[in-house]
Amino acid sequence: NLIESYLKQRNSIFIKIDVVKNYNKNVINFWLENGFEIIEEINLNWNGKVLNALTMEKII
Repeated sequence: NLIESYLKQRNSIFIKIDVVKNYNKNVINFWLENGFEIIEEINLNWNGKVLNALTMEKII
């Protein structure tokens, strides 16, 4: 994976992303299948709209 290789060269240890729940049920499974783990549930405020989301992390 090019992004992971680039981040490793920059001495990054992990990748952290926020994934909106209830947007598309396949999205969370996609990230799980690609090595990410669910760290916590959060609320994102996107232009005044509160969205339930998951913080996900992958050790690289």
